[in-house]
Amino acid sequence: MKDLTTILFAAGAMSALLLFPLSGASFRVESSSGVPQLTRDGVPVRSRMFWGHTFYSAGSTELRPDWSVTSFEFPAYEDCSVGALHLRFGEETGSVFFSRIDIEDLTTGNMLKSCRFDDGFQAEWRFWSAGIDRKPPLNFTTQSGILRIDMTTDPRLRGFHMYLPGLKFAKGHRYRVTIRGRADAPRPFRPTVHRQKDNHQLLGGLPSALPDQVKLAAKSGVNIVSFKCTGIWVPPGGRPDYSELDRFCRQILEANPGAYLLPRIKLDPPAWWLRRNPDELMQFDDGRCGASPSLASRKYRKDAAEALRLLIDYCEKSFPDRMAGYHPAGGNTDEWFYVDTWKKPLNGYDPATLSAWRAWLKNKYRDDARLRKAWNDPTARLETASVPDRKTRRGTPGRALRLPAEEGAALDFAFFQQDTVAETILALARTVREAAGPDRLCVFFYGYSFEFAAVPNGPAASGHYALRKILDSPDIDILAGPQSYQDRHLGGGGTTMGPAESVTLSGKLWFNEDDTSTHIAARTGNRAPGWENGAHTQEESRLLLRRNLAIAAAHNYGTWWMDLGGTGWFNDRSLWKVMDEFRPIEEKLLRNPAPFRPEIALLTDERSMCHIAGEDASLTTTAPLASQVRASLNRVGAPAGLYLLDDLLAERIAPKLNLFTSVYALDRITRTRLRKLAEKSGAVWCWAPGCIDLDRGTFSIQAVRETTGFTVEELEAGTFQVISTEAGRRAGLPDQFGPDADQKPRLAVRPEKGDIVLATYRDGKPAVVLRPGTAPQLFCGTTELPPPLLRHMAELSGVQIFTDRPANVYANPHFRAVNAPEDGIYRAGERQLHLKKGETAILP
Repeated sequence: MKDLTTILFAAGAMSALLLFPLSGASFRVESSSGVPQLTRDGVPVRSRMFWGHTFYSAGSTELRPDWSVTSFEFPAYEDCSVGALHLRFGEETGSVFFSRIDIEDLTTGNMLKSCRFDDGFQAEWRFWSAGIDRKPPLNFTTQSGILRIDMTTDPRLRGFHMYLPGLKFAKGHRYRVTIRGRADAPRPFRPTVHRQKDNHQLLGGLPSALPDQVKLAAKSGVNIVSFKCTGIWVPPGGRPDYSELDRFCRQILEANPGAYLLPRIKLDPPAWWLRRNPDELMQFDDGRCGASPSLASRKYRKDAAEALRLLIDYCEKSFPDRMAGYHPAGGNTDEWFYVDTWKKPLNGYDPATLSAWRAWLKNKYRDDARLRKAWNDPTARLETASVPDRKTRRGTPGRALRLPAEEGAALDFAFFQQDTVAETILALARTVREAAGPDRLCVFFYGYSFEFAAVPNGPAASGHYALRKILDSPDIDILAGPQSYQDRHLGGGGTTMGPAESVTLSGKLWFNEDDTSTHIAARTGNRAPGWENGAHTQEESRLLLRRNLAIAAAHNYGTWWMDLGGTGWFNDRSLWKVMDEFRPIEEKLLRNPAPFRPEIALLTDERSMCHIAGEDASLTTTAPLASQVRASLNRVGAPAGLYLLDDLLAERIAPKLNLFTSVYALDRITRTRLRKLAEKSGAVWCWAPGCIDLDRGTFSIQAVRETTGFTVEELEAGTFQVISTEAGRRAGLPDQFGPDADQKPRLAVRPEKGDIVLATYRDGKPAVVLRPGTAPQLFCGTTELPPPLLRHMAELSGVQIFTDRPANVYANPHFRAVNAPEDGIYRAGERQLHLKKGETAILP
């Protein structure tokens, strides 16, 4: 297999398509043969980038058995009263020793801090890891002024480091940090000085790994470099200060003069803005006022747009030949979902949200009579409508779906929250287009429809369910998201957070942010989010990156490799050789673009996802059905695509098998349309398809029949766990599957002649029923879809299965890739592939 891979990936001469000249360029996304491509001056180029950390990027050295001194200097570009010295030395078992730490003010000649170690040292120092708060489960000993730290293997110590807070630095002064230390065996050592608040900015450290990685990327033909840009807000009466941005840009261009810049512009406002605008900040149902702007705030949008415009003007004047585009970023982790989406408190109780909510209602209903009818509330008024309280928004305990006739206000607020995020993004996208023109890329994070299916407060709490509005905008070129945290481990199939195929169908590019935690991250101990799914060795890193590039190439995605930890995760030439290996395939795809048209479609309906209640209902419904199902789908042995339902309804796609995992709320026209489409292709109808009749606003068994063709009955609340019948076991199903948890609604099928019951509930009621035929139909009343069930339906539907056993398969008209979930022999057509876990075979 190794020889085959070598032949297929033989390095070719550098193509003219991949070379960027040292002159100004026009970057756009343009479609060819139905495939959106990144173009430079109208010529397709590889949609591959590197993302280098600037604010956290500092180099490292080694602690060895002999005592040694580590020293670095740094200037203070502004006053800082909340500085801290951080010491990171990995997580490997062993002992670390420090004898002294000095921090000098070189400008004044004074000693800012001098540390010697005795039994009271813990009064000054702080400790952090993923599993501790303040007191770590470590053995600290001091003797003769020497601190000894005995590291142990303990999951609570993931990301462990110690830090000394309370340091003050004066603008214009220069400082030197000197550390004397050793270790019982060689181990990485990364000392840094940070500002603890306002973006936790790096102030000083050892020379950054960023330039070396930029150089490695350039050698592999990757010349677009993205990076975080902060501190762009201009206080009233003040002047813009883009000195940090300027330093980072020049650092990148010094490493690669042919680089093109695509800054990720962090639009979280600074502390002075937050103090001046208390009514524009997010407030939660527990009374807490967050330190983030409300995305419903018109003032925030206006001020953020102005800050963005000024920054773009500066970039276009200062680096006119080197700009590729702009990536406005905000919200939780810069990804435009509501802050604390995954936590229990609900947001939306701030004055800015209330004002925007009433304006939204007035625009939708126009008068009180329509509002009262929609909410079934004779007292409702547009002028006095309040944000629904927490009880209303969390829904009825034990009932997973909201009904319009009973919960109109809660549903409207869910729709409002999606529109709010979309409107914010669209306003900023217009700013980019107006300020930068059509020849710069406009990039946003958005559309995590499948990933956020598991949010305990309900998927709608994220604000990511207005993707179609984003796709309709001419101002946005690229949508992006981290590669899903589902199934990204070695042997996993990998997937996207959202319906990326719908993004490409719309003529936009989808970019996977590949923040794979490489072996370098594992060794330095700064490997989030790859605690459980990252690489530990160089070979594992290469296997994960090869799989991810195979996915991107097959699906026509872009991707950027991301040094998320800022410790040089990709500072290894052997990793970039993987990027080189894919060059021949990607060159072919540039010259002969081929749309990704899989025979299996996983579909989601944005409106239906907003009907999921907020009291942990998702954990037993949409979490397994729309999020975890992606891992099951990867094991079928055939490619699959992730889509919005409206692409199927508009017949922009024609799969052989459709998986309807989240189509709960439909009107009669849509139900009739889906029933007609099901006559031509296989279908898996999951849990409660079409059960909410939007024309009446009620739950309807008849609507389920109109959607699926199956007659069902509603059962009392009970467990979703099902037991396979003999027919089910012959089809490969496990003896039992489905969440062992109670939830409503729970539907059972009344089988018709010819139907095959594959599984029943514990009381014997038919739960999983197959209706064979040229377009086989399956009703699955539980909320788990095991891989054998999906593979069985794929075979019955005439889908081309590429492997004789479960495997992760990616295919394009130009090539196929088989990724192994485990060690073994995989037969793919006439080929017999001997693969180890996580290995990807590329076939013509």
